Amino acid sequence: MRQKRLQEFTGNSEGFGGPRGSERQVSEFLRRGQRAYPEIKRRDKRLLEEALDFLLSAEGTSDPEGTLKALFQIYEEIDPYADYIKPGEREFFPAHKRERTLERFLEGFKYIYYILLRAQERLYLANTFGVFWEHCTEYLQKCGYKKKYIYSIGSKDSLFYRQSFSYWRREFKDEEEGFLVMYAYFKICFGIEGNDEYCSVANSREVTYDWRRMKACFEKLRDADVKETVVPAPEYEEWSEKNKRMIRQRIEAYKRERCAQIRKSEQVLENIRRRNEREDHAQFAAAVGAQG
Repeated sequence: MRQKRLQEFTGNSEGFGGPRGSERQVSEFLRRGQRAYPEIKRRDKRLLEEALDFLLSAEGTSDPEGTLKALFQIYEEIDPYADYIKPGEREFFPAHKRERTLERFLEGFKYIYYILLRAQERLYLANTFGVFWEHCTEYLQKCGYKKKYIYSIGSKDSLFYRQSFSYWRREFKDEEEGFLVMYAYFKICFGIEGNDEYCSVANSREVTYDWRRMKACFEKLRDADVKETVVPAPEYEEWSEKNKRMIRQRIEAYKRERCAQIRKSEQVLENIRRRNEREDHAQFAAAVGAQG
């Protein structure tokens, strides 16, 4: 499942798709790292071989080189100040992307790998939410809103988009079934005259909409006899019980997989910490012996 998501981010998703300079860079590095090129530094070969061996053991993938390319593409795109990057981890992601070389990536690969797992989850959630958001913007077009206004409130850089994404994660705990409820709120807000004005919140920069007010409108009008709307609400086919059950099973499988990955990463970090402690003790003992 994780391999499929990784492929989606780097192959199909906007911003990660298509031939990239990073992929060419990795390919060139892999090519130069073959034994047919003895002039390459031993250190570069060692770093590459260690990264590929680590991917084989951690991922169980049949294509470690392809996985390495995909991870390097994500590494190049990571925002070091994103909320899923801890302050102590920002040193692995220089602000200037030209400094994010493949050599730097491979030097700290075992640390960066687990950071990318967390970032990849966030990217997966953003892509999942993006599909829902496309339906929302399509509904705004049906309601007759101008394209310029739809872009101003519906682009991924807009305040409304960011607040909506946070609302879904906070209120529905990343559950995709929450999209059905939010879409019902959305239609009540923008499909009935006056509700959009009530739900709007304007500030000095841009206009956004309060999902709590949208929910209040839905609860108020859910059982009301609404005879006329500005734009007829489109027919929305409810999901079958079979599809709901399938989604719940996928969510539970993802949670189990994620917990296992977290435990594995914590074990690796604990082993590294213990190894560093042993090396520090050995160096201290050697230094004391030398002085004696």
